[in-house]
Amino acid sequence: MKPERFAGSQEQPRVCLSSQKLIREGFEFKHNDLGEIFDDLVKYGRTTGILPY
Repeated sequence: MKPERFAGSQEQPRVCLSSQKLIREGFEFKHNDLGEIFDDLVKYGRTTGILPY
């Protein structure tokens, strides 16, 4: 990649990959469903004191 190609552009270049491509290449997501994400979020909130109970 030649970063100088992007000189003068207002936005930093980004790489966009579909989740299907990542999975085909062997990538495994840490969470399998939204419930796991919410559970970890609540646990984090309680640990840091953001959530009072």
